[in-house]
Amino acid sequence: MVSSTGTPTGTPAEIIAKAQGLMRGGDGPSALRMLQEAVDAEPGNHDLQLNLAMVQRAAGDLVASVRALNAALAADPYSFLALLSKGAVLEQMGKARLAADVYRDALRIAPPEAGTPPGLKAPIARAREVVAEQAQALALHLRDVMSASIGSHADADLRRFQESVDVLAGTTRIYNAEPVQLHYPRLPAIPFFDREHFPWFETLEAASDTIRDELLTLLNAGLPGFKPYVQYEPGTPENQFAPLNHNE
Repeated sequence: MVSSTGTPTGTPAEIIAKAQGLMRGGDGPSALRMLQEAVDAEPGNHDLQLNLAMVQRAAGDLVASVRALNAALAADPYSFLALLSKGAVLEQMGKARLAADVYRDALRIAPPEAGTPPGLKAPIARAREVVAEQAQALALHLRDVMSASIGSHADADLRRFQESVDVLAGTTRIYNAEPVQLHYPRLPAIPFFDREHFPWFETLEAASDTIRDELLTLLNAGLPGFKPYVQYEPGTPENQFAPLNHNE
């Protein structure tokens, strides 16, 4: 419904439903006009701004779409849909680096994969692709810019420095200990320790065939005497150990 002044009446949800119906019917201009008038009357409404942005994007007005998405995010800075949409619009505008920054924020608050609606799986996958592509491009750029300086230290072990560049670019993450039981302080944040710290490792590797044969023997015998390492009582939160709980 529309008031005598031309402003759509009804709750924001009703106006949005009406506009979506117009879009499905192919009447984008009427949907755009209805949502724009509703936003003019209630500019701080997140849902109205988000839907306005979607209609503006469909109409090809990407600049206006970003403006509406910024207004939606001003109302709710943690709006996953607004962040994901803004990243997509920026990517469509050819601003891949800016899109990656927004996508990165969206992915931090993305719903768990198991609870992700089917319609969002492809956009989320695309967001991850853009973030990874831009991180790789930045890493290559940084290495190119610093190639002369790195070359002047050819005899030095630069693995820590190179890893710091990858962390800065986003192609790798910082590996800190995240114990679930005992936290032992001041351990170095090293993802993989050098073999030189484990002089017994070659002996263990040499026994790989023997270890595998012992395991196969036990598996064929039904693992007599073995019990699952993780055995939570019913009703206990399993968290990351759910796949291991009572798993034989």
